[in-house]
Amino acid sequence: MKYIFLFITLFLSYNSFSQITSSENIIPFDLVDEIPLSKDCKPKWKNEKLKKCVVKGINMHIMKTYNTDLAGTLGLTGRIKITNTFIINKKGEIVNINATSPHEELTKEAIRVMGLLPKMIPGKHNGKHVSVEYKFPIIFQTQD
Repeated sequence: MKYIFLFITLFLSYNSFSQITSSENIIPFDLVDEIPLSKDCKPKWKNEKLKKCVVKGINMHIMKTYNTDLAGTLGLTGRIKITNTFIINKKGEIVNINATSPHEELTKEAIRVMGLLPKMIPGKHNGKHVSVEYKFPIIFQTQD
């Protein structure tokens, strides 16, 4: 079975997560002064270019790492959507990973893949490192 990724895009999320303490400041991606960066992104770039760089890096990681054959082995066809939420904490680590999908195995795979994201340069707000919250859906189409 052949799979085509339709798109993977970054969205804002306002959920709260148990691994981040209530005293820790969590800022949504669209509101943080300086977004967390992957090592490939250059801090001197303008904000829009930085956002595209971060999204591209996460997209590439998912496309290389996610087992797209899993949907076919589970008998799933058509458009598949997996919604991922995670936080990049003050140390640049990916934490509080959650996913929802049409099948438990796809959810586990999404959590595994997001957990393998490399450490990032932490985001800043008002000059201080902060945890930044993401919602990142993965949508792909299965084809025979």
